[in-house]
Amino acid sequence: MVQGRILKAKTQDIYKGTEYRFEMTLFIFREGDHYVVYSPAFDLSSTGFEFNEAFSNFYEAFQLYIEYGLENGTLWEDLEEHGWKKTPKKITQPSFSTLMRKKEMRRLMTGNIGFEKIITPASIPIHA
Repeated sequence: MVQGRILKAKTQDIYKGTEYRFEMTLFIFREGDHYVVYSPAFDLSSTGFEFNEAFSNFYEAFQLYIEYGLENGTLWEDLEEHGWKKTPKKITQPSFSTLMRKKEMRRLMTGNIGFEKIITPASIPIHA
């Protein structure tokens, strides 16, 4: 079961030793027979027939995204393209106005799509 609270997402995130820790905002909605889990900050999504399946698939996609970026040395470059900013001690997620430039985010916010917003802890290695 996915546990989460609807909170205002933090824009400045703290680091704890070897990784940046932050709260990831996810939107979950139905599209036909599927549940969709979407992270506008990473422009990453996944689907499943059940809520938990979609969330589990998203978690796997997120892990693969991070691993691929680390292995190829492109993670921070890609994150910067999505609007992330990094200093030695913190990362800052994209601003709301940056996220609203994304087609899927605009569709969620301005359309007639019912969605659930979940805030979940996440982390990225510092030395990516």
